Amino acid sequence: MKKALLFPLFVSIAFLAYGQQFSQRNFKELKPAPMRAQPSPAGNIAQPGAGVPASTLGFRALEQYVGQTRFDLQTANSLGRRVAAFGNDASAIWLHGLDNAGGWPDRGAAYNHSTAGVWDAIPTARVEINRSGYPSFTRTADGHEVILSHKNTTATQWYLQAIVKLPGETQWTEYELPSAVTGGPVWAKVAAGGPDGNTLHVVAVAVAPAFGGIIYEGISQHPLYWRSPDGGQTWDKQDVIIPGLDSAFYNNIGGEAYQIEASGETVAIAVFESWGDVAIFKSTDNGETWAKTIVHDFPLDKYDGTGYGPGDIPVDTLAPDSIALLTSDGAGSITIGNDGKVHVFFGWMYVEAQGANKYYFPGTSGLAYWNEDYATDEIYTIAGLQDFDGDGVVTIAGVAPYFTSMTSHPTASVDDDGNIYVVYSAVREDFINDEQNQNYRRLFIIKSEDGGASWSTPFDLINEETTDPDFIALIEAAFPSIPPHTGDAIHLVYQQDFNPGMAVSGASHDVLDNYIVYLKLDKNTFGTVSSVDEKTPDLASLNLTPNPASACAKVSYRLTQTQHIRLSLVNLLGDRILLLDTTQPAGFHQQLVDLRDLATGVYFVQLETDGHVQSEKLVVRR
Repeated sequence: MKKALLFPLFVSIAFLAYGQQFSQRNFKELKPAPMRAQPSPAGNIAQPGAGVPASTLGFRALEQYVGQTRFDLQTANSLGRRVAAFGNDASAIWLHGLDNAGGWPDRGAAYNHSTAGVWDAIPTARVEINRSGYPSFTRTADGHEVILSHKNTTATQWYLQAIVKLPGETQWTEYELPSAVTGGPVWAKVAAGGPDGNTLHVVAVAVAPAFGGIIYEGISQHPLYWRSPDGGQTWDKQDVIIPGLDSAFYNNIGGEAYQIEASGETVAIAVFESWGDVAIFKSTDNGETWAKTIVHDFPLDKYDGTGYGPGDIPVDTLAPDSIALLTSDGAGSITIGNDGKVHVFFGWMYVEAQGANKYYFPGTSGLAYWNEDYATDEIYTIAGLQDFDGDGVVTIAGVAPYFTSMTSHPTASVDDDGNIYVVYSAVREDFINDEQNQNYRRLFIIKSEDGGASWSTPFDLINEETTDPDFIALIEAAFPSIPPHTGDAIHLVYQQDFNPGMAVSGASHDVLDNYIVYLKLDKNTFGTVSSVDEKTPDLASLNLTPNPASACAKVSYRLTQTQHIRLSLVNLLGDRILLLDTTQPAGFHQQLVDLRDLATGVYFVQLETDGHVQSEKLVVRR
């Protein structure tokens, strides 16, 4: 087992204690919650109560109501692409289910399309012939629209299916993907790429033993790869085990705890398993050969679910418990830059195992970012919860269970200029559902104009320009999706209702109407990088952990070239303590700051380099 220190140097993570303020002193008071059991690919989940009659919505600003569902679990972990845009048109899919009697017999992928901004009527049925689950969507260069989902013909036999619509047609054709896996594959993700843009790349997992499968080649839910050169009609690669994504490194992969993306002949698969390494598997020859890179090195090699103790894992002074492990929450996204570089995003999460039982800490927050310029575990936290009331703390009443981080479900895209856009879901402190005593989730967007070196301030997409002002404080926004490539505008679809959490998973409330919302956003009207970041193009984000802090804090930053730096701590009166004044080489750096002699209050850590200044607020508490 790994004994090397794996301290989260780059992480700005916070925790909540229910009903208390958001602070470091509450860490040990937070209790872990049981992790969601492995969901059935059939989605036969008991419902907590009777349904509520459908509502008629009479309000909308920029947002457009394009679909409806009552089955509100859109993904088990990472959401696949659900929207495609081309010219003035767009198409969107979602996991549809309106009949909650008898195991959602109408469940499957619903589809809607807009021509010149005008959407078709709201669909009332799925696209697939048979009841299906958890679709992913793409559009090939020649205009084929493709939905990948799974179905079962018996309780123990599963199939992947590509549902294809040709350009200009309205009918869909179904093709079953070939597979020799016992029990069959489930939980598929699809991307389009290849030299002509018409190759389909698919990743899925062998169905778990509990649902008719076997421990396939040493892994429960083994990830496998398929390829189609003709938009889904034939498959020249099937059931492929990618080197490194195998039983030498993993014992289990969670359903949908992975993503796939393609751009030209570059294909990337990312694995976001909470109990294993976060890693990418990249091909530059259209899926013929693969190379593995570990993003986050999980401290227990090939974890098999058995017990472990504090002596088996690295010391983590930020962890909420002595056996808590910092990892991915399972919900991530990737995008491929115009230079072929892979960019990775996921929510941070602390987990722990007590005997055979696994737990997660629902108060974890922080959106993690990594790209191929960085080393393993050189991960930056680029967004977190925001202090909207300005009191210096983030106060949370309660968090409805999505079984993910409080900043989670990122969806990433890149435009022709290389700008990166990320939309994610996050809990907001100032909007609370009083009946449930839980905070609402909102959608935020951030942008990088320098390849990920710096990021804009998060912008809440649920605002008076997009939504009726009377309803802003009442909206739960979750499961966002944007296309892998952004043109003149950002095309976003997400699921909206008026109660925190879900009915299908987590039983936060009764079965309710949920609305699939489409937003077309001008990419130039938000995302201005702060003046600090604009002045420091040679620096990535300056990170402080923990923050707030009491005894000490770690300062981390990355230099792109050898240069002279000055690191200082400044109070509100302008008094300065010089911490470091030296020349440092290019690369990642850290500095421990002793806070024991400082009074409680607000300070600023300033990093000066070549005439530029970057500053971050640090709160010191006792």
